[in-house]
Amino acid sequence: MYALTAEPLSRVARVTMLTEGTYPHGAGGVSVWCDQLVRGIADVDFRVVAVTGTGRERPVWDLPPNVRGLDTVPLWGDTPEGKAPRGRDRRELLACWERFLLALLDEQNGFPVAGSQGPATGAAGAGYGGAGPMPARVGLAEPSGAGAADGGSGSAGGGGATGFEAGGPGSAGVRGKGPGGGRLGGARPDIGAELYALARWAERGTLSAGLRGEAAVRVLARLWRRPGTTVARSAPTWHDALTATELLEHALRPLAAVLPPGGVSHAVSGGLAALPGLVAHERHGTPLLLTEHGVYQRERYLGYRTGPYRWPVKALLLGFFRLLSAETYRRSALITPGNRYNRRWEEHGGAAPERIRTVYNGVDPGAFPPAGPEPEVPTLAWAGRIDPIKDLETLIRAFALVRVEIPTARLRIFGGTPRGGEAYRDRCVALARTLTAPGTGADPDPAVTFEGRVDDIRTAYAAGQVVMLSSISEGFPFTLIEAMSCGRCTVSTDVGGVREAVGDTGLVVPPRDPAAMARAALDLLRDPARRAALGEAARLRVIEQFTLRQTIDAFRGIYVGLGAESERRTARRCGGVAWLPRIWRPEPRGLSDATSHPVCAAEDGR
Repeated sequence: MYALTAEPLSRVARVTMLTEGTYPHGAGGVSVWCDQLVRGIADVDFRVVAVTGTGRERPVWDLPPNVRGLDTVPLWGDTPEGKAPRGRDRRELLACWERFLLALLDEQNGFPVAGSQGPATGAAGAGYGGAGPMPARVGLAEPSGAGAADGGSGSAGGGGATGFEAGGPGSAGVRGKGPGGGRLGGARPDIGAELYALARWAERGTLSAGLRGEAAVRVLARLWRRPGTTVARSAPTWHDALTATELLEHALRPLAAVLPPGGVSHAVSGGLAALPGLVAHERHGTPLLLTEHGVYQRERYLGYRTGPYRWPVKALLLGFFRLLSAETYRRSALITPGNRYNRRWEEHGGAAPERIRTVYNGVDPGAFPPAGPEPEVPTLAWAGRIDPIKDLETLIRAFALVRVEIPTARLRIFGGTPRGGEAYRDRCVALARTLTAPGTGADPDPAVTFEGRVDDIRTAYAAGQVVMLSSISEGFPFTLIEAMSCGRCTVSTDVGGVREAVGDTGLVVPPRDPAAMARAALDLLRDPARRAALGEAARLRVIEQFTLRQTIDAFRGIYVGLGAESERRTARRCGGVAWLPRIWRPEPRGLSDATSHPVCAAEDGR
């Protein structure tokens, strides 16, 4: 529950920040961005609702005073309390569940033909398969709760008003979009209507229990056998139905996170983090702001290419992520991608161009001054999270080619390994030992060193003559603009907003191309004058275009604008009572029911 305090405050806005697998429980670029934002806008009150793996994760960030509350929504923690509905309520829930599944199974929702091994590729969808595998977020692929890929995982999100029809759970009905909405017959279901109907059950505490029963699995198994489904020829099994139902039940758990009315909901990624904000918009008209550092939908396609599930399960889950992304784009009052590359993906996914505003990540040039003298030994440096999305294997293979030309060269790798990523790190270490022989003579040290976390990331950038970035997917990477601010030249893969960040101040190569990366690194290692010129230009580019102050000012203005309209709307809905910014503090029992608010107790629906 949430209690209002009586503390007088002079705040310009109140914001509920919605995260998934990142702030404040994880490290990485998105978490850095969140921390910069809440600390940089001290006259805004924040509350954080964090989707996590198990709920037992401890925050790794100290929360500043203007963060007034923190709630966690575990996907794979203890089984939620609540009993499955019975009788008429049970029939209504199953009917709502069936309509929801029909939307996911609709063949017009972008699935490939039955029997395909993965999402369609081609001109429109080339990005789905071009960058290789990537782990899925917070536990949907890894129930152990290993955590999300921070940075999108990105990135990974408007506001069409498909009003929720008030009434009992499941009463919203099906909103068709015209005849012939797929071979399952009838009008094409609307995921939004059924999503918000399911949210009613989640608020009552009965959704999870209802979906864990055999009846919910039988609904999916029956629908999969109907003619016209795109996965019918893949012969879905009972085990597939059980697996898919379990995954969806866990994915829908954030629907139980009821947000208080008023203020602004800010989802710092698309996908599951946005679910509470979508419901708050539907219930109270709370404006939803979406910031995608990566593109959530794209990253789900990449991740599920190598997921441990059969194609019927993948198709259903990908349909859910696709339609959830589309619904988030429709409902967002404003979408603020971190680069123009993400903007193109969002427009392709249905976001209205007039509601998209690119806001780049920024750094404080004073906190990242010129790094000083270069190391005497030819050295490449890399900094980040050791994760498959960073593609360290390509970096190591490229460095092996560099060593053929410059035997004294070194590669220094800085950064920690998230829980669940130990096997990938071990594979990278083994590859480095296989491909690069230790130094000889008076210098027996290994050519590649894994140096773990460092207290001051600037030491990592200073350790190299060239700073490398080898990722297969990025948003607008902090490590890149931090290295640029330190005056180091860079070699980076052409993914996400990298080219927008670097401009002509560094070298950009195709992803997964060790030979191209090696050539670029060799060009810079052999040319000190060029390195110096590029480093100076890189720092100037950061100062002119990518400062933290610019980012903070942009979001403060957005919060003030969206928040003012939200408070006026809330005041009107509460009978003209002036709604002043308040502090919401969590009590030990967890998430609140917004209808318990004394002013808006009767408020229900739009």
